[in-house]
Amino acid sequence: MDKGITIFFVIILVIICMCLGALAFYFLQGYIITSTECPTVNQQEATLNQSEQQELSKLRLLESNLTSSIIIFGQISKIDGSELTLTSGTTSAIIPLTPDTKIYTTNKTGQQVEIQLSDVKVGESIQVAVRLSPIGDMVGYSAMIVE
Repeated sequence: MDKGITIFFVIILVIICMCLGALAFYFLQGYIITSTECPTVNQQEATLNQSEQQELSKLRLLESNLTSSIIIFGQISKIDGSELTLTSGTTSAIIPLTPDTKIYTTNKTGQQVEIQLSDVKVGESIQVAVRLSPIGDMVGYSAMIVE
């Protein structure tokens, strides 16, 4: 009989712990969602000064449908897989290329011909047409070696 009562109390204790845990999770989740310590985007924007708001506006324009591409120009300082590091003066940018990226150069007769990424060499000047991805990363989709 003592074993039966002990098992009964253990089961009741487990059920109570599960209910308390579920209740705590429910209230904690509600706190996280409605907490004033986690400001919304509009609250964060309200704290930006005018210059910062203008910069944010420019970034939104660049990732909108109004901007089809951005041209990045520089000298190739590094090739790492499908990423090109372009340098111009003291500024550099890493531009990832997609598998579908078309790369062109001008042949000896002046015609544009498509080449492979493996044909591109460090030190060449290049212009890359990039788009901003939905998460804000630059992705190159077309490139032209510039002589």
